[in-house]
Amino acid sequence: MTTTIVPADQRSTTTSDFKATAAAGVQAFCTLRLGLAEMQSLRKAIPAWAPSETPGHFFKYSDEQTIAAVQAVDRLIASEGITPADCRAWGVLVAPRFIGRLAGAAIRDRFKQRGDQAVSPHTLPQHSLHSPSGALSILLGTRGPNAGMGGGPASFAEGVLAALTLFDFETTPGVWFVATDWDPEPLPDAQGNCTTAAVCHAFCMLLRPASAAGLIGQLTLQTDLAGRAAAASKTSTEVRVSQLVHALDVAAQRKMSLGFEWQLRWGGRIEMQLDAAERRQTAAA
Repeated sequence: MTTTIVPADQRSTTTSDFKATAAAGVQAFCTLRLGLAEMQSLRKAIPAWAPSETPGHFFKYSDEQTIAAVQAVDRLIASEGITPADCRAWGVLVAPRFIGRLAGAAIRDRFKQRGDQAVSPHTLPQHSLHSPSGALSILLGTRGPNAGMGGGPASFAEGVLAALTLFDFETTPGVWFVATDWDPEPLPDAQGNCTTAAVCHAFCMLLRPASAAGLIGQLTLQTDLAGRAAAASKTSTEVRVSQLVHALDVAAQRKMSLGFEWQLRWGGRIEMQLDAAERRQTAAA
């Protein structure tokens, strides 16, 4: 898929060949950066809004992208003054990129050295695609759908597409959407120890019905099946959360809005417009 990031006032207004088929509003969003060392100290940091019975070792086996996703939601809850109890019917969607890479290297080393007794049964469920969304749904106490999406190079765009098509905003009043990735990537050695100064980036949005009041952004899926052949011929590029975080940081400093467009190979197009000047919370490692 091809990605274009342009200021909102410079975006193309030619949409006659497209038909809007799904839309959602953005109530609030935040960006987050966390270094690997900082994440280790957060494994015992249970959010204040989590259920009182949440054990202190909840994050003991969690993947680092799960920790980043929870921290992003925590910051947005604090900045927006949200009460999780009011969001029980909401959905949760998390789009991690290459989750479980560090844990996988460490597991292989332990298994090779000491056999299956050295591998915890908690490892697999804590480092799988749905692990971050499952952890968030438990901590938030949501009863709506939760799912992990993507997992590979195109995880962010796949997550946005799923957010627009998986949830019915007539029955699901809101969705917690989080996308995470590493930049620089963590490169493990044979024992699973990271050899780079890896930084995890997270982007979190509160998605509401497109007709809701007080929105600061919009997501739209438009289709053009007639243009499928032309779309398929476009060069595929990755949508990186780290690039999005950087673009939003710059836009916030300049008090401007940003428009994002993704051309999908099957003829669809995703458009996202965000008012970076209205962003409530940003954090950097």
